[in-house]
Amino acid sequence: MEVNTGADGGVRNDAAKPASSAARDVRGAGKRERPLRIIAALGWVAVGAASGGMAFAACWPARLDETGTVWVAVSWVAFMIETFAMHAGVAIAAVVGFALLTRRWRMALAALLLSLWCGWGVIGTLAGQGLRAVTAGTEIEEPAALRVLSMNVLYSRADVDRVMAVIERERPDVLLIQEWTDAAETRYGQRLRAMFPHAMVWAQNDAFGQASFSTLEMRDERAYLSPRIMNPQQSFVVEHSGAAVRVVNVHLLPPVSIGYFRLQRSETAALAEFARERLGEGERLVLAGDFNATWASAHGRALRDAGLGSAHEVAGVGLGGTWPMNAGPLARLGAIGLDQVLVGGGLGVRSMRVLENIGSDHAPVLAELTVRTVSRSK
Repeated sequence: MEVNTGADGGVRNDAAKPASSAARDVRGAGKRERPLRIIAALGWVAVGAASGGMAFAACWPARLDETGTVWVAVSWVAFMIETFAMHAGVAIAAVVGFALLTRRWRMALAALLLSLWCGWGVIGTLAGQGLRAVTAGTEIEEPAALRVLSMNVLYSRADVDRVMAVIERERPDVLLIQEWTDAAETRYGQRLRAMFPHAMVWAQNDAFGQASFSTLEMRDERAYLSPRIMNPQQSFVVEHSGAAVRVVNVHLLPPVSIGYFRLQRSETAALAEFARERLGEGERLVLAGDFNATWASAHGRALRDAGLGSAHEVAGVGLGGTWPMNAGPLARLGAIGLDQVLVGGGLGVRSMRVLENIGSDHAPVLAELTVRTVSRSK
């Protein structure tokens, strides 16, 4: 047997070299794989947490009249999960991408299903719009639409020129403004009264003043809707196409604290009760403004159960996001639909649009509504 000796006469074992090199390769691969294993573990944590959150939000009963602190706090968590489910779906899509790139197929499948679940509302909305576009036939002549424009002017800090440009271009029959202050009266009052002969104005130097303007005569004007709603919700009736239509300028409290959220829940319940009563009496009803909640939330379900429908679901385009508009150029991509137009009682929706940024944190919304004949079974 041939034995190799080194320069110092010692025995040199060349066979040990490949084994030593392989060990180094294994250690190197282990070091490279370790960050991927950590990311994968975090991915599974994200998938598990998001799945649990979505299941919890789906099963949690709203009970908007419940005022207990613990119940309201847990409901706030469910509300936020429902509100930002789409954003969670986008985040989970990143886990899908990582899993596919690293050939973790079980993780990819689980994350994909979860992402679809989170975005199911968005998928349904876009699918409905696509179906409307495919099945749309020849337009038939309809009565003139009642054009309702709603805008939140951010404590009257919105850009005056942009606000007026939208109003002058769209020429609505009814204009509903939230966050109307004394400053708004100075900036807009005279110009709007020249355009709209009928007005209800309630200035407050906080976030809850309102102003409603109309080219049509207003009657049965009310500043407050219910004792359970602490701030003005202007209500009035106009005549359109020979029919009376009640319009409500909505601005509910934002869910910025547990205390505010408790009040917002009560306000939404009162609004739903008001709608149910009015629709039960055969009124045609429009609720438009800043609801500070999405249609997909428990608050939206309460209003839907009262007999109202979303104009955006019927005839909108895109996701209908309106807030926040002052968070940079990409704000609209992740915006949520807090500003809505809801209808009931024989009103049809011809179109529903989210308009351009007016320098507020909310985008304006414009709906074209038509009067439909409702047949009632005896």
